[in-house]
Amino acid sequence: MEENKTNFLIRILSGLVWAGVFLFCAWNGSTWRWVILLGLCVVGGVYEMRNLTGEKGRPAEPLLSGLGALIILGGAWIRGAEGLAYGALGAVLVNALTVLRRDYVGALDIFARSVLTSFYLGLGTGAALILGLGNKGAPLLVVTLAALWIADTGAYVVGSLLGRHQLAPQLSPKKTVEGLVAGVVLAAVGAWAIENYFLNANLQGRYTLILGAVVALGAFIGDLTVSALKRDAGLKDTGNIIPGHGGLLDRLDSFLMAMPAACIYLISLHHAGLWSGTLG
Repeated sequence: MEENKTNFLIRILSGLVWAGVFLFCAWNGSTWRWVILLGLCVVGGVYEMRNLTGEKGRPAEPLLSGLGALIILGGAWIRGAEGLAYGALGAVLVNALTVLRRDYVGALDIFARSVLTSFYLGLGTGAALILGLGNKGAPLLVVTLAALWIADTGAYVVGSLLGRHQLAPQLSPKKTVEGLVAGVVLAAVGAWAIENYFLNANLQGRYTLILGAVVALGAFIGDLTVSALKRDAGLKDTGNIIPGHGGLLDRLDSFLMAMPAACIYLISLHHAGLWSGTLG
């Protein structure tokens, strides 16, 4: 019992430190602090993805997949959403260098894994960077991050206390319907409250509510995605760098899916003429 309590406290404290670092770097939008933090997440994530894919005998090429992810992130930094697309094309070309392997055994498989790593890390961090650009960058980025953390925390707490119906017992036995619903509702309400009373991302109330729900659903999908990768690799955690949480990807799993989901939603609002703000 004492050990469980200690582990819980370590998890809470490390989670607060993690959130504090992200909030500090993101507070002014996509400045150098945010870009550097995202770049470090890419580097750490690449090696954890290599470990996950390596359990099947044909790991992604860390140098090429990491370079590809950084190209995507760099494209987003230079040209926003357009640069993200150009960066994705560049990542494919860079990863194609896997054909230069001397033995050529499993080249197609390794190429696919390397491209997956580049896209997974590059598009996730690139979308997070884009959210911090534009005329409402800083408030929008903070609101989105807050919605993500509220969703994760709400789903965890409500699922632990009230969860009765499992969502994906084979992948993540602790995920429940009650936790998911709570995460979506709390993220929607939290995003609306923060946008209306603390920050101004120029989103109308109902669109902020939907943003919170979109972020929560994206986070849920991201969580299950990494759970599936770990289950396939036969690993409990992606690493052990974060006390009480495991690896870097154990903390970034929801982030890397929620950020692109938020970008797609906001870009759609802008093109439909429902939001006057812009992304990078």
